[in-house]
Amino acid sequence: MGQTTEPDFLSALSAADVRRLLAHAEERRFRGRETLFRQGEPIHGLFLIREGTVKVSQLGPDGNEVVMRLAGPGRVIAAVAAFAQPERFPVDAKALDNVATWFWPRPAARELARELPAFAAALTHEISCQTQGIQLRLRELATERVPQRLAHILLRLAEQAGVQDDGAVRIDIPLTKQDLAQMTGTTLFTVSRLLSEWAEKGLVEVGRARVALRSLEGMRRLAAPAQRERG
Repeated sequence: MGQTTEPDFLSALSAADVRRLLAHAEERRFRGRETLFRQGEPIHGLFLIREGTVKVSQLGPDGNEVVMRLAGPGRVIAAVAAFAQPERFPVDAKALDNVATWFWPRPAARELARELPAFAAALTHEISCQTQGIQLRLRELATERVPQRLAHILLRLAEQAGVQDDGAVRIDIPLTKQDLAQMTGTTLFTVSRLLSEWAEKGLVEVGRARVALRSLEGMRRLAAPAQRERG
C-alpha cells in the first residue's frame, strides 16, 4: 500500500520541462478543511498537490454534496485551467488535511501548455483518467447496492492511501462518515450502520475520522457482485 496508485504527474515530463514548470509555479498551502476554490467561481489556475489530500465535490440543485474524488500527492486539480473552456470551476475543492501545492495562474498555465507539448499531453491524460473515474462511479451508483459501493470505495482508498498498521490497512486520510456517505451516494445513517456491522464482524476498525480495514479479503467479498447485500 502506498500514497497513490498512479505515477506522479511530473514523472511524465522531462527534467527540463519540470524545471520550466516549477520556475513559474507558486507555492500555496491550505489547512485541513480549508477551501482551495468553490464551484461556480472563475477558474484562476491549476494546482499540483505535493502533500496532503484534497476532496473534489459538486453541489447538486438541492444543495446536496457529492464527492467526485479524493486527490493526493502527484495529482492535478483544475487541469482545465490550461485550456480555453470552461471559464468557471465545475466543482469544489477542499483540503482534508494540511495540503501543500504548486499553483500556476491560468495565464501562465495556458502559455506553458502551448509551449510544452508534453505538459499539455499530461494534462489531457489527467482529465481523461478523472473522467473514467467518474464514469466508474456512475456505473456503480446505477448497478450496485450500497454495501457493495461502500466496500469498493474503502478498497480504493486503501489502495490509494493505505498504511500497514498492526495487521490492518489504515486509510491515511481524515475521512468522516459523512464524507463516505457523499462518496457512496447514500445517507450518513446507512454508512454508520454498515461500518458498525462490519466492525462487529472484524472487517474494519472505525475511529474519529479514520477507518482501517482488518480484512482485505472480507472487504473484497463484500465488493464482489455475487455477494451483494441489501442496503
